[in-house]
Amino acid sequence: GGYAVVWSATHRATREEFAIKVMKATASSRPSDDEVSVEEIKNEIEVMKKLEHPNVIHVKEYFVQSGKFYIVMSCLRGGELLDALLDLGNYNEEDAKTIARQLLDALAYMHVNNVTHRDLKLENLLLARPNDISSVVIADFGLARNAKTARQVFSTQCGTPSYVAPEILLGKPYTPAVDVWSIGVILYTLLIGSFPFANDDQQTLFRIICSGQMDTSQPEWGQVSDEVKDLLKGLLDVNPATRLTAA
Repeated sequence: GGYAVVWSATHRATREEFAIKVMKATASSRPSDDEVSVEEIKNEIEVMKKLEHPNVIHVKEYFVQSGKFYIVMSCLRGGELLDALLDLGNYNEEDAKTIARQLLDALAYMHVNNVTHRDLKLENLLLARPNDISSVVIADFGLARNAKTARQVFSTQCGTPSYVAPEILLGKPYTPAVDVWSIGVILYTLLIGSFPFANDDQQTLFRIICSGQMDTSQPEWGQVSDEVKDLLKGLLDVNPATRLTAA
């Protein structure tokens, strides 16, 4: 990305492979776009270091040197789930279930540990091994300045807001339920091959998201079982209080 580079690294003693994310660090409280505030992300890394789950990226350690932040993480070689989906078009229900179960299990674990990701999307889901959907890992916990977290959803650099929960768009305080909404968007997209809420005009898109009216006009929708349709309705419930939890 524009703010970081990731190196493949080998531990000299153990020969174990890691990925090292390198970012510019600044002591400034107002970092520029390609910088990261040291204080801003230290707490987040400390939280991540406590997370130990097979479907959550593992942060081994971090250090700051010569104005740069180095974060040592597990090495994942399977690429983004987005690329796997684009190659395939869409997943069948059985495969989508394999992916969703891992994500929900990881989310339930994170939420019990008071961690909300806030930026779940296909680009932030990685495969530990190429073409192996039983190895999905949640990555990118908004460590970077341009991490496009929920707080920045109205800025020009936020990319597609298609995954964002209605309560964030409405400026309401948000809870871990925002992650569950994003999982609903991801599950729909895996099955259908397109977003449940889509419009070229951003304001119109926001209105559609807040209405919770997902697109049921795609031909693939007819192949989706009633159980999965029911699940999607529970995940994409506009009311966070009645939305399903990850658990």
